[in-house]
Amino acid sequence: MRHRAFPRLRSVQRLRTWLHVLTVVALLVGLIPPPLVQSLFHSALPETIATPASELAEAVLPQPEVAVAAALQERAAEVLLQTAPTGVLTVTKTVDWNGTTPDAGQQFAVTIAGPDGFTPINGTITGGGVITYSVPLGVYTVTETSPGTGWVTTYTVNSVANGVSGVVALTGGSSSVASFAPTTVSGTIYRDFNANGQFDTTGETVEVALQGVTATVYDSNGHVVGTAQSDATGSYTVNPTGQGPYQVVFSDLPAGYEPSTQGAGNDTSVQFINSAGDATNVDFAVNQPCDYCQSSPDLFVPLYTNGDSQHATPGVAASNPALVRVDYDSYATSSDPDAPAAPTTMVAGRDLGATWGAAYHRSAGKLFLSAVQRRHVGFGPQGPGGIYLVDVTTNSVTDWLDVNALAGFNVGSDPHTGLPNGGGGAAGASRDLASFDAVGKLAFGDIDLSPDERTLWAVDLNNRQLLELPLDPQLNAPAAGAIVAHPIPDPTPACNNGTLRPWALAVADGMVYVGAVCSGESGGTAADLRAIIYRHDPEGADGNFTELFSFNLNTIDKGCTIDVPPGTGHQCNGFQPWTNAWSTLTIANNFAAYPQPILSDLIFDDDGSLILGFMDRTGMQTGYQNYRPDTTATTLYTGATGGDLVRACNVNGVLKLEGTDAACPQHTGSASESEFYYREGMPRVGTPTDLHDEAAQGALALRRGSGEVVTTLTDPT
Repeated sequence: MRHRAFPRLRSVQRLRTWLHVLTVVALLVGLIPPPLVQSLFHSALPETIATPASELAEAVLPQPEVAVAAALQERAAEVLLQTAPTGVLTVTKTVDWNGTTPDAGQQFAVTIAGPDGFTPINGTITGGGVITYSVPLGVYTVTETSPGTGWVTTYTVNSVANGVSGVVALTGGSSSVASFAPTTVSGTIYRDFNANGQFDTTGETVEVALQGVTATVYDSNGHVVGTAQSDATGSYTVNPTGQGPYQVVFSDLPAGYEPSTQGAGNDTSVQFINSAGDATNVDFAVNQPCDYCQSSPDLFVPLYTNGDSQHATPGVAASNPALVRVDYDSYATSSDPDAPAAPTTMVAGRDLGATWGAAYHRSAGKLFLSAVQRRHVGFGPQGPGGIYLVDVTTNSVTDWLDVNALAGFNVGSDPHTGLPNGGGGAAGASRDLASFDAVGKLAFGDIDLSPDERTLWAVDLNNRQLLELPLDPQLNAPAAGAIVAHPIPDPTPACNNGTLRPWALAVADGMVYVGAVCSGESGGTAADLRAIIYRHDPEGADGNFTELFSFNLNTIDKGCTIDVPPGTGHQCNGFQPWTNAWSTLTIANNFAAYPQPILSDLIFDDDGSLILGFMDRTGMQTGYQNYRPDTTATTLYTGATGGDLVRACNVNGVLKLEGTDAACPQHTGSASESEFYYREGMPRVGTPTDLHDEAAQGALALRRGSGEVVTTLTDPT
């Protein structure tokens, strides 16, 4: 459902080695800048991105016996300033073996550091070797790692000699561009979600401004003549203090952001203004590579069939779909709920069992899925500790990792008993007593990937901790010693009459976010229920968590969980404390209703607002057409789920719960629709009331720029 909103080195005494840096600078004509985003996942700055020569980079050289000198040769050319000028930096290595036998294969490690925005070059060179690099104009330092004990290293660069560091300044030549009087330079900085190089404000993808990016203007001599930062609308204005022509350099991109592709509304991070008429609409498009998405992506959804998919006598629980693919544009929406296209089966139950957490690895084209504890539906071949890897092209499944098989890890034991091999009605029904209270307390909650796809994050429900699993390029499963467990702390104030129960995950802007609820399960009331979102810094100490946002769940208007018979309405008072007793549930016409909150998913909208998906725990405790959890039950019951979709708006950098601020209003069409997302119910044809006012099941997805959020919902058919 979619909602609109929004050398190893030998020890040789007194060997001497020289590193000679010869820098030749030339302005080149007619270079075509390569695409700025070379890959969705691993991009490098091209040669035509430069920062100005006035920005000084220094590095400490590793040896005390240093004589620094330099030879800098500059060649001028008259050119039009069409691209960022580049120069040639040549490194020559000379080794005095001091009477010892030369080792022609000896490798010496060299690092080249450059201006701000330049990716350092790490390489090796042999004695007598010459390496040439084409680099942007700027300031560079070449440093050789100490070859080891007994070596004396001398560095020669002709511009600086201070005994500890050497700096080479690459400067430009003359230009035939005529000077012009100072003129205002302005433009817009925006997030180019569809990577087309245009600022799209209408259509399938609507893009947003980016605040806080710095635009620095230089004159033809490389002097800074003005600077400004983009505001909340993405706009910036610089009034240069000197005459043109100008070079405009964009910097201070947020972590994870990269320049987008060139287009009608975008150029590179270094742009040139050769006349006063070119000084407006100097726009710059950026994006996080992980935010790119085609207009109609595939959606992957786990499915569940009553029974044990690993049963000794395989049945429909083994053969029925456990994972399907749905096209984004061919599925039902809130305004057209009767037009779904049939999903495509990818994987059967025998290969996956019950899973919930899903994380797509774009560069590999593979989907991670994690085991989930549900009553009446068994685990896959790896049990409750299972994490699976599905190739979305071939639909092949790899039993990637059983966390329970690793020393020091235990996400819980399988509580399922008496599961049949599956089917509908009594043929697939089970009592599965111990599974009732285990829901939300063992196996995994959500999983997510870091934007660089080098870390898989997972919520361990049994130990209430965040697991950090490193990924290598081949996606080999990590060893136990490589996995870091971050215990999720209790909130302040502590949960009253309950326990902190985590599940949700999001990774955004370099941070990991964990969502949890105070369950009220120890004799609490609805007033004890709270939603809490923590922020974890992956670069910080193990186990660091900061509370980002929280609110009381009894303030959420949910309407009635089920209305059977029509007009009677049951469980209309919002979320209730977690329970381990069937008797707490409301039974109406063999429907079981009692909405227990699981904060199951988080996603940040384009404007920085937070969308929260809530799942009803009762739905996973009851299932469809199953017995109550006692040894004598023969009546079949179906769970009526009452999840929710909630928004916390970004109001001037502060999260505000929907309905608590004029900038974050709710829809007020009816008493049952006093909420921001107001059509996640299940309608009943021919009657004035919905069968379910809230039918959301807690999973979320977002296509950037679409103004839509995708959520799972009870199928009304």
